[in-house]
Amino acid sequence: WDWEIIRRIILGPLPLSQRLPEEAAVSGFLTRLARFFHPSSLEFCKLSRTTSNEEYLEIGRQLIRILISSADGLLLIDESRLLPGIVDEILKQNSYARRTIRDESCFSFARLQMTMSPGYFHFLSEIDRSVGGDSLLERTRLFDAYYRVVELPDQVLLIQYILASMSYTTDGHARNILRKVASSPHETLRLLVPSFLLFLASESPCRPGSVSAWVIEVLLDLIYDLAPAVRSAAAQCLVLVIDLPNENQYLGQHESDTRIAHLLSLRPMFDLAVVTDIRPVIMRVIATESGFAYLQAQGIVDSEMEAWGALEGIFYVQSIELDVARALAYGPLFSTMPDGSMMMTTSSQTPPTPAHLFGELTRTAGGRAVLQNAGVPRLLFETLDNIPWNSDQPADITGLKATLWAIGAMGGASRDGYLMLAAHNVIDKLTEVARMTTSLTLKGTSMYALALVSRNPFAAEVFRDKGWQLCSSCYGAYEYAVPKQLESLLNAADWAQQGLLASTHVFNAQAQGEEAEELDSVQQEIVDAVVVMSNHVMVNSGSKTLMRLRTSHPHYFRLVPLYCRVMRLLGTYRYRLSTRRFIYDVFDVNLATLHGE
Repeated sequence: WDWEIIRRIILGPLPLSQRLPEEAAVSGFLTRLARFFHPSSLEFCKLSRTTSNEEYLEIGRQLIRILISSADGLLLIDESRLLPGIVDEILKQNSYARRTIRDESCFSFARLQMTMSPGYFHFLSEIDRSVGGDSLLERTRLFDAYYRVVELPDQVLLIQYILASMSYTTDGHARNILRKVASSPHETLRLLVPSFLLFLASESPCRPGSVSAWVIEVLLDLIYDLAPAVRSAAAQCLVLVIDLPNENQYLGQHESDTRIAHLLSLRPMFDLAVVTDIRPVIMRVIATESGFAYLQAQGIVDSEMEAWGALEGIFYVQSIELDVARALAYGPLFSTMPDGSMMMTTSSQTPPTPAHLFGELTRTAGGRAVLQNAGVPRLLFETLDNIPWNSDQPADITGLKATLWAIGAMGGASRDGYLMLAAHNVIDKLTEVARMTTSLTLKGTSMYALALVSRNPFAAEVFRDKGWQLCSSCYGAYEYAVPKQLESLLNAADWAQQGLLASTHVFNAQAQGEEAEELDSVQQEIVDAVVVMSNHVMVNSGSKTLMRLRTSHPHYFRLVPLYCRVMRLLGTYRYRLSTRRFIYDVFDVNLATLHGE
């Protein structure tokens, strides 16, 4: 067959034709084309999954759209027995079939990974989303096959394709099948549900009977699951479902509040769940007035205050330090493109700071009253005054870090949270801790706390008056503040002989000009690219520049003096581990020869 001509017909004039019944009945073109896609023909389903073969999938999808657009087309689907053939292949994967039959099926694990067999679920999706398509699928007993397959724990990949092929806009087989997976006795199957529900709720607004409202209901059921992994995944996805409207302007400004209201209308019994697993949901709900009142009525606010006043604050320190370590250690990863250039394949953004109970409570009037009645602001600053900042006891340092994180969370969460701490001169106190302590971990934590407070726009002018530089995004919105004189904030004279920052310097334009006198234009461009890569936002452009120069001037990357200069830059600035590895690998210098010199 000349598939170029077929593609032109299917994607061109045929969908617009008003003579589809005559063309389907007389020419036999559509009948023969449908036979190509039939599973029993072993033509389409045996094609390797390659980019070039995606053309057959697109032709097949367009063929289905043409056929379901008219009664004669639906009759042709019935006569071709395309749907019964797909159902037969799905049923071959049941646990009672012989292994040889399962392996020879179009939907065996190997063929789902290596061939175009998943394309059949695209065809089924087109039919399911058409007018009357669900009744056509029901007549062929497709959903009966789905109900049987989704019980099999060894068919995870096939179940994922099944779930993705169905429409969940109304109550019916699709929602029942997904709930069947969510209540499966096998944990591996239940773990498929939370992330898939998050995908479903990404576009539709929350209305009674809508997909988003139904998603919230299913996720709420999953937070009571017996498996901790399922409970935790459901809680995290439920928080993301609530916060999705903040990233999608088409869902409306108050969509997040609507979703929280729907969640509370279901009257969830959070006190019956394992709080440690669903804490992300509690943190998100407690930050709203209605959510705070609901949780307070269940006694969760009081129990959480006790937990965070005891050990939960310590666990928060451990958790967030692990997150920070991972974010700093594993920077953007690189992959080689076909043209030889390097492309950054992972995000360079660090994850957001986890929610802290004290910070979330400052967002509501009731929460602030609870904090004031418990004397939390006063206790936090008394802790800073009573525990020595240079203590050699690990318990003291951990307690101070928990206190600093709590102060940062409260000061950065809201205007009223900052005002609660302003009476205690929070900025001066955090600055004093950062400057005076000789414990590097405490110094770093105080800097993080200052950063959290500086992200609060209501504290911006106070930071400006204290000599800090206000930084804005490319759109002009305020982001945070940074100190103009870093040495006055970080230097610790007793930690080292010449101070913490004695061996570092700011790479200013004057210093750059002094060193540039010994470099030609290519060497200077290499040095500039290396300097730029210290900013993780500019890593991608800097790596492209180095790869371009290495291709055009490879001998420069064998110059020992230039290599030594670059190594000094790596010792001067902060680079992520993956960026350092890239810079090391881009040079072709014999380190043994360098050591000998």
